Amino acid sequence: MHCRYVQHLSKRIEDLALIGIIEVITDMSECLIQYQQATERSGQNSTQSRINP
Repeated sequence: MHCRYVQHLSKRIEDLALIGIIEVITDMSECLIQYQQATERSGQNSTQSRINP
């Protein structure tokens, strides 16, 4: 009985850890997309300022 409970807990912890890792990865990818869009915008602005000083 005790052993089965420990196995259940360890499985639950693994599931939660996996969910946590997936959430971190999706958060990171969203941050990278926002960062990339921001750098693209700033790159366009610097190009425009060179064309029209």
